[in-house]
Amino acid sequence: MPSVSILLPTLNEAESIGRTITEVRAAVPQAEIVVIDGLSTDRTVEIAKSLGARILLEKRKGKAFAIKAAFREIDSDYAVMIDADLTYPVKDIQKFLSLLKDYDVVLGSRFKGHFEEGAMPPINGFGNQMISLVATVLYLKPVSDVCTGMWAFRKNAYKAIDVTAHTFELECNLFAQSVKKGLRMTEVPIDYARRGGTSKVQLMDGVKDCIFLLKERFRP
Repeated sequence: MPSVSILLPTLNEAESIGRTITEVRAAVPQAEIVVIDGLSTDRTVEIAKSLGARILLEKRKGKAFAIKAAFREIDSDYAVMIDADLTYPVKDIQKFLSLLKDYDVVLGSRFKGHFEEGAMPPINGFGNQMISLVATVLYLKPVSDVCTGMWAFRKNAYKAIDVTAHTFELECNLFAQSVKKGLRMTEVPIDYARRGGTSKVQLMDGVKDCIFLLKERFRP
């Protein structure tokens, strides 16, 4: 059976990290759970450690730095990246893992799945779709939800991907690198739940995503 690491990047997720880890362990009992924390000031790390998660402490804030560190430190056959705020369907992790038998990279599409009422404001939904359209046009690779926070990778993929993003451009970075490296990609429909607490994403992040996609397209 392939070894699996579940990557949970965190920043002040004390309200949700306990339940997330519990649900991940129930869904994928054989998996190593890796919490990559970027300077949380609440009890996130304490809770995760008490539940047996492997902790990686990242001194730089930002999901991209967290995932870059995780890709460097883990050595599992498969890796699944999922947000720790309970918005993404942990129960579908096994579906992602099964697809990795035929693909190098699997991303979950919220726009092909179902949104819980209030999960994404209309303006954010429109912005996400526009970013995906930009990605599709620039890279000649159809994608419906390039900003999704749920991805799965074979080892050859996550070790090949060059993470150069610093903040919320991470997912665009993953997509661009996957295309440029010739990795086999597919999307799977997923549901998206309403988030508790305050979202860390701002509207200007969408503009930065598009600029990143453009720069990355022509970067050697």
